[in-house]
Amino acid sequence: MGFGVNIAAHAALTATHGISGSIASVENILAHAVLTTGVHGVGLLHVAGFVDAGQEVSKVIWKDASETALNDDNRTSSIFFQNTELDLTAFTSANAKFAIVRMDFKADVVGSGDDCYFSIRKNGTTPTHYPRVAMHKTSAIVGFRYYEVAIIGLDEDRKIQYQIDVTTGWTVDSDIKVLGYIE
Repeated sequence: MGFGVNIAAHAALTATHGISGSIASVENILAHAVLTTGVHGVGLLHVAGFVDAGQEVSKVIWKDASETALNDDNRTSSIFFQNTELDLTAFTSANAKFAIVRMDFKADVVGSGDDCYFSIRKNGTTPTHYPRVAMHKTSAIVGFRYYEVAIIGLDEDRKIQYQIDVTTGWTVDSDIKVLGYIE
């Protein structure tokens, strides 16, 4: 399909949506699907999630300022998932299903043990893979904040779990800051 045809088809899409570009009605979605089938070759595939009236759509809430949910400083021994529950109800809404968090991990003292880890998971789960920040004794910089931004599932009580693995001679600080959430 030629360049001019794509321009014409996209112009038709703009006319269908109006100036605001809204495709909030089923009629507009179907018109968009018909037009895009010829342009993109996908038709309803990329708007399929919005076809049924009343279908729920996720809502992302981004906070203007992050809020600290965990501030665990000067830790010299490990704490494991089964011994931690972090309640995020004060930082999320009653409808929240996921939290968007920043995990900060800092070494105050780098010890002789090889690695230290800071991990999170949805409360009560045992996933194979989960968000984790790691420091290794040969590359860790004292005072430097290593971090990971993650989307983490919340249980029905809006709780998550964390684990801090500290090896011989290390002292670490671990923080979880809530950046937002998804309903």
